[in-house]
Amino acid sequence: MNFSLFYVDISELKGVGKKTSVLYKNLGINSIGKLLMYFPVSYENWENVSSIYEISNSKEEKIIKAKISEEVTCIFSRKNKKIYKLKAISENQIITISFFSIKNPSAKMKRGEEFLLSGKFCKDKNGFKVICPKIKNINSSEKIVPLYPQSSKLPSWKIARATKEAIKLLPEKVKETLPYFLIDKFNLATYDFMIKKIHFPFNLDELNKAKRRFLFEELLIWKFAMFILKNKISLSNKNMIPNDKNVHKETKRKIGNESVVIKDFSHEFLEKLPFELTKSQKKVIFECIEDMKNPKLQSMKRLLQGDVGSGKTVIAMALSYNIIKNGFKAIVMVPSEILAFQHHKRFLEVFEKFHDDDQTFKNIYLFTKSTSKKQKEILVKILSDNNPAIIIGTHALITDDLKIANLAFVVIDEQHKFGVNQRLKLISKSFLPHILVMSATPIPRSLALVFYGDLDFSVLNELPSGRKEIKTFLMESGRRSEAIEFLENKLEEGSQGFIVCPLINKSEELISLTDYREKYLTKDFVKKFKPEIIHGKLKKNEKENIMNDFYEGKIKLLISTTIIEVGIDAPKASVIIIENPERFGMATLHQLRGRVGRNSNESYCILISDSKWGSAYRRLKTIKSSNDGFYLANQDLEQRGPGEFFGERQHGEFNRNLIEALKDDSIVNDCDNAIREVITRSPNLDSDESKFIKSKILKLISSF
Repeated sequence: MNFSLFYVDISELKGVGKKTSVLYKNLGINSIGKLLMYFPVSYENWENVSSIYEISNSKEEKIIKAKISEEVTCIFSRKNKKIYKLKAISENQIITISFFSIKNPSAKMKRGEEFLLSGKFCKDKNGFKVICPKIKNINSSEKIVPLYPQSSKLPSWKIARATKEAIKLLPEKVKETLPYFLIDKFNLATYDFMIKKIHFPFNLDELNKAKRRFLFEELLIWKFAMFILKNKISLSNKNMIPNDKNVHKETKRKIGNESVVIKDFSHEFLEKLPFELTKSQKKVIFECIEDMKNPKLQSMKRLLQGDVGSGKTVIAMALSYNIIKNGFKAIVMVPSEILAFQHHKRFLEVFEKFHDDDQTFKNIYLFTKSTSKKQKEILVKILSDNNPAIIIGTHALITDDLKIANLAFVVIDEQHKFGVNQRLKLISKSFLPHILVMSATPIPRSLALVFYGDLDFSVLNELPSGRKEIKTFLMESGRRSEAIEFLENKLEEGSQGFIVCPLINKSEELISLTDYREKYLTKDFVKKFKPEIIHGKLKKNEKENIMNDFYEGKIKLLISTTIIEVGIDAPKASVIIIENPERFGMATLHQLRGRVGRNSNESYCILISDSKWGSAYRRLKTIKSSNDGFYLANQDLEQRGPGEFFGERQHGEFNRNLIEALKDDSIVNDCDNAIREVITRSPNLDSDESKFIKSKILKLISSF
């Protein structure tokens, strides 16, 4: 690209001007360069012309060639609402064409002229009819028409017109961004070809070639960045890639200033546990310990995925046990204070049952934003000494002034609740600590490769024995009383339960938690079961007291927001009622459902919704049909896309392109080979051909 264009304000482009430029800027297009990188989301293909005899009552849009036989007549007019009709001939068949329009289309469609018509054609006794078809002159050279993301005031065709003007400003030959040896070796289009033909291809072959080049470059930069992060490589080093021979000779690992060998004590942990782990859990522990012991690796870096209730927390316990037995510190960071409180409580309970004389196993501390000033001062001293300990906390652990000595292991639970930058910030507390990233939201492999490409993968693919499948029901709000009666019966039998309501939005008529209790639960119900309300704005000690009483069975029912979504483990809970579930994604619904079903009893999830159509209803039907988190994750990705899967705050259209690239095995393989080719020729990416790649990699890494 002529990179000077990138900074030219969009208002300077011919046909735009200052007034229209505001509309472009509302779409994120503030410069000519941004416009050139604003790619179509789809294309109209006018190459596939059908025979009129092949499209009788077609449910899909088809394209036919037709000649206008009768000019336009207005058959109805009321104020600005008009209906125009005309007739055309295609292969001796009469086609009646109707338009609903303010403007008369006769200026475009003259008798005797030929056009391409695109629409849904229906056969009737007089021939065929079509309503509001798209039209294109038969002699038009543009057979592939770009369709851009548009707004009500800035339609796609206007964006296309402006893009044509922007392309005219490009030099005859646009500067290349990839080394030419990669273009030749992997048969890629040039950047010049890509930037022009991805907007206005002459045919599908040109479009596919342009798209492949774009996706290749996007994936190459991302995979290169993940490679650098995974191997802790500095691009300022003389040799970018670590020398394998030197790495293999290293038999010890550095923690701080010490060289140590991590020993395996996992067998001790398994022997002391009062319950048997699944084969899958044992396999994951083995994989992680082997990584920790492996002198060929700088440190263990793994993403642990497991469905709701598969037992990820005990993996963190086993590995933390191994670390403190080796004399080091372990950190477990979770996204909420409630979950931190629960983990702290469970770690203490499990380790106290070991009856070990070693006081080390009592060094388990809780560090959150709500920790008192006095307690924080004590913990800061503990964290800064070299004694082994386990610290469980929230975002408070990543404050800049918090120093953690002798740190060898970092667990990040519910990784999708944290940004990449937060993960890197915690890891930077030590030199190459072992890292375990855990997610109870199963991530489709294509997404995992993109967002966690710097990690190896482990999967828990079985649940603890005795667990039964949770039964899910979808009910209209008119049957809410039935759901509450069912809940009451289960509470009478000794179970516990949850009622979950969406967050209150002032602009919408959503019922508050307190109003819900007063409106839908009878006085006798409230008196008998004393339901407690819990939400994120409660003080730390209030939340702790409520959750403690719930775990101990003193509270039978919690009325809550989605604060209970992540990790809350209540073995006696068997019923959860979720209000307005259409407001949640499948991942959140599956997480909420997973708060029950953690024992051998039958468990139930009741979704209260009046939604009967659209994508929200499809999500509810899907969640009702399956308890498989990995299947639901793929369905969620397919229905909502990667942006909504993780949240638009962190991931946008750029990542959607990566997902598309990962679906093409040839692009993935070529990118892997390209990385090897580049670093062989220029180990530190300092050659003239590699400088642009290097700048894009550094920019991407800095955005984390």
